[in-house]
Amino acid sequence: MVLSRFNCDSRLLAAAVREFSDKQIPVIGDLMLDRYVWGTVNRISPEAPVPVVEVPGGAGVSAPPGARKR
Repeated sequence: MVLSRFNCDSRLLAAAVREFSDKQIPVIGDLMLDRYVWGTVNRISPEAPVPVVEVPGGAGVSAPPGARKR
């Protein structure tokens, strides 16, 4: 769909990509790191518009795996 929108032939595009196969191309830009947090949201924080998430911490992190080994 994108190729037809820009009137581009897939064979020409493949040939152009092959021209770069032995080249080194620097990539300049920023890096994005995402972190996903899973938990139960009961309320929104009064200090900032962010959810307050309840997740097990401390001993709660190691207790479930240890309990399964019995």
